[in-house]
Amino acid sequence: MTTTEALTSLNSDDLYENPVIANNTAERDQNAIEYVEVRLWSVRKAAMKAGIERTRLRRLLKNGLESKKVGRKRILSEEGIKKVHSVLTDKSLHLVAPTEGVEFDKVILKEINHHTSNNSLVESDSINVSRSTMLRIKKSIKSISVIGDIKSKKRKTEYENIRNPLSLCAVLDSVFDIVEPELFFSSDDVSVLLNGWDKPKVITTLEAKQIMDELNIGVSITEEVKKRRVITFNITVQGNNRSPCMVIKIIDKMFTEYKSKPKVFNMSNGLYVLLASNELSDTTVTEYMYKKCIVVEALKCQENAIERDELGFANTEVLSSQSEQQQALLLTRDTTVREKYKWIALFCDGAQPQIDVILNQLNDYLLKKQKNIIFGKYAAQCSMTQSVNDRGKMHSILHESFKST
Repeated sequence: MTTTEALTSLNSDDLYENPVIANNTAERDQNAIEYVEVRLWSVRKAAMKAGIERTRLRRLLKNGLESKKVGRKRILSEEGIKKVHSVLTDKSLHLVAPTEGVEFDKVILKEINHHTSNNSLVESDSINVSRSTMLRIKKSIKSISVIGDIKSKKRKTEYENIRNPLSLCAVLDSVFDIVEPELFFSSDDVSVLLNGWDKPKVITTLEAKQIMDELNIGVSITEEVKKRRVITFNITVQGNNRSPCMVIKIIDKMFTEYKSKPKVFNMSNGLYVLLASNELSDTTVTEYMYKKCIVVEALKCQENAIERDELGFANTEVLSSQSEQQQALLLTRDTTVREKYKWIALFCDGAQPQIDVILNQLNDYLLKKQKNIIFGKYAAQCSMTQSVNDRGKMHSILHESFKST
C-alpha cells in the first residue's frame, strides 16, 4: 500500500452525515428541504440534521416552499453524491485535483451518466444538466475551492512511490551514525519565475485539504509547464534549522566579462551574489557556487561547532597535582572534539549540473583539500516530500515577496 492509499482510508463521510446547523431560521429551513429533496433523507433525519421541528418541515413541504423542486426525479442519488465527494478527495491526494469549472463539472457528469445509464463508459457530455441543478448538486457535495499548485508529471509519479521515503530513511540512518545533525546541510535552488504567479483554482474536499496541509504540500494539478527563470536563490539549510548560506544567482547575456568564469561577491554573513554570462554552462556555474560559497560556509559551521565544544576547556590548566587520568583527558580534548565533528553531510536534489559537479570537480577538489564531506541526493523528482528546502518556507516567502513588488 502506498502512502497516498493509506491516507485515503480515512473516513470522509463525517462532514456529509453531520452538516453544520445554520445560524438563522431561513437557512435551516432551506437546508432541511434540501436534505429531503437532494439527499433523499427522511423527514425525521432531515429535520434533526437541520435543527428544526419535524412538523415544521412537513408544513414547509406541504405549503410549497421550493415546491418546484418537490417530487422531481433525482438525477444523482445520495450514494452518487458521496461517490463524487470521495473522487475529489482521491484526486487531490494524487495531485490531480480538478480545476474549478469544466473539470469539476466533468467529475459530476461522469457520475450522473453512470447513475442514469449504469455505464461508466458513457461520455460526460452526453447528458444535459441545467445550471441550477448543477449548482444544487455542487452544494450537496460539500466541496471547497482553493488556490492550487502545479506539479510536474515526474514529481507526481515519484511522490506516489513509497520506496523513495523508505530509501531516504535508510540513508539518513547510516549518515547520522557518523555525522552530527547540525552538520547536515541541504542545498537547493529557489527560482523566481516570470510565469510563476498564475495558479489555478482547484476543487477539493475539507478532508483532503487537511491531509495535504499535514504533509506541507499544496492541493495541486499535474501539468508540464516550461519555466522562465528571472533570478535564482540557492539556499543551504542546516540541521539545526539555520540557513548559513544563500547565493543569489543572476545569469544574463549582459555580463560579457564573465564568459570564462562566474564572478562571486561575498556580501558577508553567508550572503553571496554570483554573476555569470548565459554562455557559461550550468555545470561551471554550479561548480563555482559550491567551491566559493556553499562548501566554504559549511566548513565554517564545522569549525564553529568545534570551537564551541572546546570553549569549556579553554581556561582549564593542566596542573602537576592532577592525576595522570585527568591530565590525559584534558590533553586529548582537541582530538576528541574534532573526531566528533569530523564529517559533514551535504544533500541536494538530482539536478544534472549538481550531480556532475559532485561526482567530478568537487569530489577531486575536496580530496586534495583532505576535507571529509559526504554527498547525497534526494530521490529523483520527489523532493517535495523529502527535501528540507522544499518542505520549508523559503520558496513561498521569496515568491510572495517578489510577487508583491
